[in-house]
Amino acid sequence: MFRAGLQGKKGGTIAGALFGVVLLLGSVVTLWVNEGRADLSKIAREAVVVPAGSAPAGAQEQLVAATGTLEAEEPAFDADFGVRGNYVRLNRTVEMYAWKEHEDNKKYTYSTEWTSSPADSSQFHQSAGRTNPPMTYQGATFYAQVGQVGQYAFDPSRAHLLGGESVSPGNDLRLPRDARVAGSYIYIGAGSPTQPRVGDVRLSYTAVSTGQTVTLYGLLQGDKVEPFVKGNGTLYGVWAGSHDEAMATMHQEYVITGWILRVVGFMTMWFGLNLIVSPLTNLLGFVPVLGRLGRGLIWGVNFIIALAVSLVVILVSFVAHRWYLILAVFVLGIGLAMFFVLRRRPRAAPA
Repeated sequence: MFRAGLQGKKGGTIAGALFGVVLLLGSVVTLWVNEGRADLSKIAREAVVVPAGSAPAGAQEQLVAATGTLEAEEPAFDADFGVRGNYVRLNRTVEMYAWKEHEDNKKYTYSTEWTSSPADSSQFHQSAGRTNPPMTYQGATFYAQVGQVGQYAFDPSRAHLLGGESVSPGNDLRLPRDARVAGSYIYIGAGSPTQPRVGDVRLSYTAVSTGQTVTLYGLLQGDKVEPFVKGNGTLYGVWAGSHDEAMATMHQEYVITGWILRVVGFMTMWFGLNLIVSPLTNLLGFVPVLGRLGRGLIWGVNFIIALAVSLVVILVSFVAHRWYLILAVFVLGIGLAMFFVLRRRPRAAPA
């Protein structure tokens, strides 16, 4: 039995160890790239603040910041279902009521839930009577033909936009025969919102609406604003509020995203290290008491290793992406070297 169990786990542990190597490399890349991200608020400080009505001639081919009301030419709409409004961006989310498989110690249970990515029921361990049909509709994102702030036009499909808010489907819809509006959803299927059936579909929408006060950033070319690139940062799009409020939001997004990616990079590295040594932990698992203690000890050691390596990668990347720090370290090194050389040079004997 020991040999059979060992052979049964061999393939899985080797595959897991290889996947752990991939995760380890991915975590290093994530941590390294994260420290090199540009803080867009620093780039935005260099922008020429222009009125929403007209820009001075000297602002052409410059990074500009224009505060005004967000508008749209040919607003975004969903032609499939006739959902429309004064939107710069419209997101359609599609969910299906479907079976889901749960595994716990090689025991499988099943439940039904709303999901935007239904499982392939043919891969279930117990698929009899649990069939998920294919999704008949897909999620999609629609953009206005042209976004506008004052007289300045921009491309909403390429620009940073505000966060969307939930919107109702509205009226004058183009619905399939088995579809109807149920609250904020378009419901399609034989069931009902309170008693759905497997295969039923519901659609919901979020949108970025016009009429909001925003600040538009980008490279001014005529009456159009295009992406502004500086170093490894690209500033293009609209942020809520005035120029100062928009810069504060940019900096907050930069800080929050940075910490999220650091935590994700560290956790991915820790998980990858645990997968790499999974052949050893699985082998220890055949000895009940030793297996639990050994697994806990190995995970603890891997936690410390992952934390130490992550901090080193973060520190090295932080310095490497800032040339002035490298220069300062170089100058400091030369200064210390000269200090020790001069200090150790023998002094001339007095006459």
